[in-house]
Amino acid sequence: MKLPTFSTLTVLALLALPAAAQQQPAAPAPSAGTVGDIAARAAAPAAGAQGDRNVPVARTCVPPKDLPKPPDGRTATEAEMKAAHTAFKTYVDQGQLFVTCVEDLQKRNALGMTVRDYLTLLRAQDGMVGNMQLLAERFNEQLRVFKAR
Repeated sequence: MKLPTFSTLTVLALLALPAAAQQQPAAPAPSAGTVGDIAARAAAPAAGAQGDRNVPVARTCVPPKDLPKPPDGRTATEAEMKAAHTAFKTYVDQGQLFVTCVEDLQKRNALGMTVRDYLTLLRAQDGMVGNMQLLAERFNEQLRVFKAR
C-alpha cells in the first residue's frame, strides 16, 4: 500500500479545517512529543471513531535500546565474534519490529494524524533503517578483518 505524500496530507488537513480556521494565522505548533507519545496518540482511536478495536490503546512502537558495538576484527576471538553477531541480529530483529510497528500506525492512521506526527514517525523509521544499515556495514567490515587473519 502506497502511503500518501506530504502534499496530499497537507491538502487533506486543510480540507478538514473549518473555513474560519483556514483564514486565521496559525499559532506556533506545540511540541509533537517523543516517538512513543506520537505512537500512543496514533494507536488510540479518536472519540467516536471506529478504529481497529484489536489494538490496545497503550501500544507504542519501541526502538531497540542496546546499540551493539562491533568487536575489533584484528584482536577478537571467535567466541567474541559469534556473541557480537548474536547481538547485532537481536538489534536488527528489534529494529525491524519497530519499523513494522511504525508502518502499521501510519497505514491505520494516515488520515487521522497530523502531518507533524506523520513526519516524526517517518523520520524515526528512516533513522532506524539507517542505523541498522550502518551497524551491519561496520560489523561486516570487522568480520572481513577477522576472517582475513
